[in-house]
Amino acid sequence: MSEIVIRHAETRDYEAIRQIHAQPE
Repeated sequence: MSEIVIRHAETRDYEAIRQIHAQPE
């Protein structure tokens, strides 16, 4: 079960990182 939670967290983080990278610095 822990692995599933970690995977979900990583997916959400990935989306946040993509949004941050999408915006110009």
